[in-house]
Amino acid sequence: MERRSCARKPVEVSVYLSDSERAVSRCTATDMSASGIFLKTNPLFVPRHKILNLMFALRNNSSNLVRLRRITAVVIRAEMDGVGMRFCANGKYNKAHAVGS
Repeated sequence: MERRSCARKPVEVSVYLSDSERAVSRCTATDMSASGIFLKTNPLFVPRHKILNLMFALRNNSSNLVRLRRITAVVIRAEMDGVGMRFCANGKYNKAHAVGS
């Protein structure tokens, strides 16, 4: 049963992760939706329910414009090849609403 609230789109975008201690790591997003993102990374590096700051650049193919996006997200699932993250509204996370908690 599919539990996603938004359709996913395949992407290949570099994403930089940071936490409250300012540690930064680079990984690659493989799909994204309005509510979340899947990142190829070591799942041991980012445990479930960990809140992280994501930063990525989106390029507009019809121009040379690059938009830098920053968003807070929480790890909601870990797979062998990466982690699924849900975007947090206003940087806040309600654990009771996490999928697969």
